[in-house]
Amino acid sequence: LARIDSWQWQANNGSLKIDLPLPALQGAFQLNNAACAVAAVQIMRQQLPVSNEALAQGIAQAQNTARFQIIQQQPEIILDVAHNPHAARALASSLNALPAKRTIAVFSILADKDSDAVINTLQGSIDEWYIAPLDLPRGMTLTALTAKLKKHDIQPIHPYNTIQAAYTAALSQVTENDRIIVFGSFHTVAEVLGSLPAQAAAASSERPVNMNPEPQNQPEPQNQDVLDEYEHLKNKNRRRLIGAGAITVLAGGLFVAVASNGPKDNIEPKMAQPQQQQKVTTEVLRPSGVAPQTASTVPTLTAAEASRPITSSSPSTRVKPVPPLAQDNTSAKPRSQTPAADTAPTLADADSQASLEEQRRLRREEQRKAREQRRLEQQQAREEAARKRAEARQERAEARARAEQERIAKARADEARRKQAQEVVAKAEAERAAKQKAALERAAEQKAAADEARRAERAKLLAQQKAAAERAAQAKAAPKKADDKAANKTVPKQPEKAVASKDNREKRASVQVGAYRDIAAAKAAQQKMKGLNYSSSIEEVVTDKGKVYRLKTGSFPNKSEAEIAAGKLKARGLGGIVLEQK
Repeated sequence: LARIDSWQWQANNGSLKIDLPLPALQGAFQLNNAACAVAAVQIMRQQLPVSNEALAQGIAQAQNTARFQIIQQQPEIILDVAHNPHAARALASSLNALPAKRTIAVFSILADKDSDAVINTLQGSIDEWYIAPLDLPRGMTLTALTAKLKKHDIQPIHPYNTIQAAYTAALSQVTENDRIIVFGSFHTVAEVLGSLPAQAAAASSERPVNMNPEPQNQPEPQNQDVLDEYEHLKNKNRRRLIGAGAITVLAGGLFVAVASNGPKDNIEPKMAQPQQQQKVTTEVLRPSGVAPQTASTVPTLTAAEASRPITSSSPSTRVKPVPPLAQDNTSAKPRSQTPAADTAPTLADADSQASLEEQRRLRREEQRKAREQRRLEQQQAREEAARKRAEARQERAEARARAEQERIAKARADEARRKQAQEVVAKAEAERAAKQKAALERAAEQKAAADEARRAERAKLLAQQKAAAERAAQAKAAPKKADDKAANKTVPKQPEKAVASKDNREKRASVQVGAYRDIAAAKAAQQKMKGLNYSSSIEEVVTDKGKVYRLKTGSFPNKSEAEIAAGKLKARGLGGIVLEQK
């Protein structure tokens, strides 16, 4: 068969036609994509002029990674990121268009995708399934993947812990005449693309199949470009995640700083009455420029002591609490105090600190509960959406089944009506033909009877004429006989000749069956004669009364045989007049 290597794009009004090469991208649906792209170029031609040559070159060279990308021929390895029902239908159509081969799938999919529709669409195009989970929060677990496939009665299933392991196992089981299709998610294809060089080396060491005609330590340029592209995408996403995390941390730090450094003049710490003596370690806030004290100089107070204001060693001097932002005020000078007062710490309220920590813990717990509640609501929403989708699919399936049943019933009813109409028409046609035949037979019989009556009348007239002629001849011959008698008395009688004259020999004869004004009646009578084994002929004669068709039998040796035949014809309802041949 001739290979088709071109196609034609045509505008709706037929004003523009462009002959183009087939798209470089695999899959029959790529023709629709190419036609859409050409239409967009034509619409934007005024703003973005593109020549037909450039358009053809772009279609012939366009590439799209992991969109039915064939990266190897023997065995045939195809990468496709199909992860929804529409893409699955396109992938199934492209696979079915290829030559039939044993097809092995390396498959994984995200949990929030319509995996049932994807599996149901492609299960008829795949012979074996190698599955593994995606190491992502949204990835479907290995148990869920196995359950999904078993739900559709798919066998055999080969589960593995990673995509790379599943792909390596699939490579070890294929021959040069088999096919591997990797699909289900961008993440699935990305993991296989990232492991292509190592997998090719491992597979080539295990079996004699040549995975790459180039040296094993040098991947093909196209695969290297793909790997670079995916590595760039991974790095870009990683940088985005790091940046988002840094922004989140910074925002949290600013929130804590604002919350801890706010005005506290009106806040009076509430201290619970101590029930027992307990050791309290307080935080020391120091002015700028003051070196921290060692652990031995930091006093350890009881809860009762912490509730009293801190005083200096001199009874007349009281030390005011250090403001919270005093440590940031580098221009403030130390107050004139005794050495003991300069080094004494300002104690925060322990119970207030514990209360703040408890509030933070409660807020974190509330946030965790809120996140858990949102997660449960989202899960319920996904389950509800999945249930509605399943119900919608069920309704569509039932609607299609009802429509198919109605179509079949309508087709059967139409066929029954058509057969009934055909029977009615056939019956009417048979009745019309029977009536026409009967009318022709009656007309032929009537005509034959009329012809027979005319022949009888003519025969009677001829007989009368003959008898009159004979009487006249006898009357005329009577005087001659008397003279001959007298002559015979004197002339001796001569002997009669033994040989009869030529006029006394028997003549051949035929039978005229009838003269018909309708050729159909003549042919109907001819058919009857044929049934009696008589040959016949129809002679067209023009008379004063118009054109007639004379039906005659063949020639008989003598008149007597012709009369016998005429009697038989008359017995069958046909006429019969014997005609002697001259």
